[in-house]
Amino acid sequence: MLDSERVLVVGGNGFLGVNIVGELILRGMSVSVLDIHPPRLALPGVTYHCGAVGDRKLLEQSIRGQQCIIYLKSSTTPASSMLDANRAY
Repeated sequence: MLDSERVLVVGGNGFLGVNIVGELILRGMSVSVLDIHPPRLALPGVTYHCGAVGDRKLLEQSIRGQQCIIYLKSSTTPASSMLDANRAY
């Protein structure tokens, strides 16, 4: 990645996303986050878009001007995935 690269992290407020966003900031990237959940701790310099990926207008607004998209969105959480650990997928 280039030092001036603009990166959107979809799902950037989750465990992996927060850590990746922090690393991207340390590397001098311009970072935006799109997540259905608001940030627990908003990082300085990060642009946050709160809403669903399925919201076309929000998605278009979020990806405009980005050079790279990291997609981390998930429909499960570790806690909920363990509720039915015996289920075969």
